[in-house]
Amino acid sequence: MLSLLGGAVAGCAAAPKSPMEVRLNRAAGARIAAEQCPAYGGYASAQKMLSDASKNAAEAKRLGATKEDYEKAKKNVNGAFMTTVFMVGQPAACNSIINQLAIGGTKSPEHSDEF
Repeated sequence: MLSLLGGAVAGCAAAPKSPMEVRLNRAAGARIAAEQCPAYGGYASAQKMLSDASKNAAEAKRLGATKEDYEKAKKNVNGAFMTTVFMVGQPAACNSIINQLAIGGTKSPEHSDEF
């Protein structure tokens, strides 16, 4: 499936390079998922996604992110999301972004033991 939060949807955006960028992308992705995919888990799920967005935005700020950085991340992730919607439809795009948020939340962006 296409990677929305990793930043690479058919080569449209560069992968995040720093922990701050990872946090910004997660914050943007969670906000977009809450806004675009509310039926996938209902009200409580949207609340949790918005809470996740706030936590990741706060951590990105702590790492030096500015409001402009966050706006850029939202634009990039939304563009990737909309491209995915165009390519595979909204249900599959929502499944993809929500799954990536859930999986990404299980490990620190700084330390991955996968490779």
